Amino acid sequence: MRFTKKKDDTSTVRKVWNDDKTTCFGVVGTVGDLLSIGLFDYCTADKRLWAFVPRTDVQNAQFGDSREAACRSLEE
Repeated sequence: MRFTKKKDDTSTVRKVWNDDKTTCFGVVGTVGDLLSIGLFDYCTADKRLWAFVPRTDVQNAQFGDSREAACRSLEE
């Protein structure tokens, strides 16, 4: 799994790719950063919590206490 960001981006938001970077699975970042870029309109979760948002289904975001925990479904 590879994580990429925009140049000069200081947020935690990253695109999540497979190892050879041919398939983008979605986006991961802290809830606070995902709210600030507008990916989430509203979220009651702690702003420090990590969230993985699948590329094809924004409604099924997964949360975790770390980036790896939020992306756990990709490892299964």
